[in-house]
Amino acid sequence: MNCYIHTDQPAVASCPQCGMGLCRNCVDNAVYYQENRPLCHNCSLKEAEAELSNAKSKKIWSLVKFIFGASFLLLGLIIYFSDGDLMNAWIYAGIAGIPSAFRSTRDSKQEQVRKGVRDAMTTDMMESASNTFMDLIIRVLLILLLAPITATFAAIKNLYTFISSFNKIKQAQETYDFLAAGNDIAH
Repeated sequence: MNCYIHTDQPAVASCPQCGMGLCRNCVDNAVYYQENRPLCHNCSLKEAEAELSNAKSKKIWSLVKFIFGASFLLLGLIIYFSDGDLMNAWIYAGIAGIPSAFRSTRDSKQEQVRKGVRDAMTTDMMESASNTFMDLIIRVLLILLLAPITATFAAIKNLYTFISSFNKIKQAQETYDFLAAGNDIAH
């Protein structure tokens, strides 16, 4: 089998995605790899296009999530400074942080096993229901407590992601342009 680009050169490898033969020059100039195997020019171009698209999408979504979270944090601050109602301010500020707080209050595998054993050893149905209800109440209270804190960290993280995405988009665009111009193909 010969190289699919340099048809006069013998193939020393094949693209792991499409199976096309790659000569030594194509292998040495490969930009993308899959499982330590070089991708051909066409598959590399597809990877570069997907990487650029993902970077642009991540930029947009990080901005949307930042605006969403920051708006509720700002609303909470406005409520607090306008009438001093700490409880409503805390709740409004935490709305954007509820998903993160929910994830952070999940039981570990070890805690799930412990609770499963506890419930299995409980013969009284009311005690078992009471344990489950108390676990739920504690989790809801933890979510209410943690939500504004996680919303703040999520807003900061999304702002950082948005700012750093400019550099990632630039790098992905440069890689795509390099491949689109055929600069990886040694003649």
